[in-house]
Amino acid sequence: MANLVTVMIPDKLEMWIYVDESDIGTIKKGLDVLYTVDTYPDKVYKGLISRVDPHPFVKDNIVYYQAIVSISPEDAKTVRPEMTTHVRVITQRKSHVLAVPNGAVKFENGKHVAYKILPGGKVEKTPVKVGIKGEDKTEILSGLAEGDEAAVKLVINVQPPDKAAKAGDTGGKHK
Repeated sequence: MANLVTVMIPDKLEMWIYVDESDIGTIKKGLDVLYTVDTYPDKVYKGLISRVDPHPFVKDNIVYYQAIVSISPEDAKTVRPEMTTHVRVITQRKSHVLAVPNGAVKFENGKHVAYKILPGGKVEKTPVKVGIKGEDKTEILSGLAEGDEAAVKLVINVQPPDKAAKAGDTGGKHK
């Protein structure tokens, strides 16, 4: 009876990630990688892209390229082969930028806009130019200034005319 054995060095693990062809132009050796595994969802691991394979991998008619991420010996103590990983590759970093929550930037009629909250609670649609978009925030290059408030979610309360409350009507009986 034949047994299959995988020989590996436990403290020399690497992770293979598959990068879509539309993103591969931004991926290169030396980039930082942040990842989590389902077993430890609150722990964020750090790695480094050590190699990008130039040969494509095609699955379901989508072209991918393999990038190899080095895993530190310390992280290799808890990360195991074949674990599912959730990966973010850091392709750009900027500091001291104006940024708003992603929900504050809308794409309308082919342009990025934000809804700026004016004094008195009025809202004004404002064209914005955006820079880097991260998981939570979007860089604003122009259109908003530091200190401006932008709406993340607009709720418009429209009632049919027959159900609209009259001014001064409290809805109760007066004694």
